[in-house]
Amino acid sequence: MPRTDATTATWDTAAAAAGSVQIGVWTRLTISYQSTSGRLGLYVNDVNVATAVHPNGWNATGPLRIGAHKNGTTSYTGYLQGQISETLAWKSNVSPAQPIPAGPQRDFNSDGYPDVIARYSPNKNIFLYKGNGAMFNPSYTTIGSAWSGFDIIFSPGDFDGDGTTDVIACYTPTKELYLYRGTGRGNFQTGYTVITSSMAAFDTIFSPGDFDSDGDADIIARNSTTKELYLYQGTGDGRVQSGYTVISSSFAAFDKIFSPGDFDGDGHPDIIARINTTKDLYLYQGNGTGRFKPSYTIIGSNWSAFDLIF
Repeated sequence: MPRTDATTATWDTAAAAAGSVQIGVWTRLTISYQSTSGRLGLYVNDVNVATAVHPNGWNATGPLRIGAHKNGTTSYTGYLQGQISETLAWKSNVSPAQPIPAGPQRDFNSDGYPDVIARYSPNKNIFLYKGNGAMFNPSYTTIGSAWSGFDIIFSPGDFDGDGTTDVIACYTPTKELYLYRGTGRGNFQTGYTVITSSMAAFDTIFSPGDFDSDGDADIIARNSTTKELYLYQGTGDGRVQSGYTVISSSFAAFDKIFSPGDFDGDGHPDIIARINTTKDLYLYQGNGTGRFKPSYTIIGSNWSAFDLIF
């Protein structure tokens, strides 16, 4: 989007990674813009593939132009190869402000379907099972070799703001968190980035997605001594902000804690925990500000038969 209505304007661009769309196939594109934060989002078949910041607002008084830009005082030009069908535009003012969600979408190859990533026990290789939107696909692709050095592995969704799904792993010797950036094509970029110092004080680490509604994926960890839950707020560029926020004084009563994303459909990520005594599942609803709602809901009774819940 141009910052000014001028021939030589500066453009803010949200560009999808190569392979995000299939040539020759109808694709649903959605563009969103939040004027309060300047956050611009591009969605392909309802999957967020790219974001950008556009700081200049505008008055929506003129016609909607797609694939065109200004090349003179009153003339426009553009190069749009292909066809456009069912173009819809919404002009609205959302209050309170609702930034683009950055939850764990887990579409690792940008085909519009969530995928499954698993570590194979014998050799610790990382397998990608591609979702197809219908049923589980038994075939897999090896996307990582010998990941034996990690004791916790999870996906926060898009952690660095490039529109592709990433993976975070806790390195066992140092307890640092490593960010492995996805390419959007079903593999990782070369190398990794250390995003935190030692997380040895924590016995549980996971990502609920965007827990504080600022548009960036976050990390939650439980202190192994105090059993407090700490929120580490993501910056949207592959880092976490300095410091943390204690969002619960004690989660000592639970042996399993994880986030399913938005479980109750209110637009905010939630947390589910299994209590030690009865093995019931407790739902703690996120309120969109990096905190929980004041009460919990029991959503499952006696899940003692399960050793993994996610």
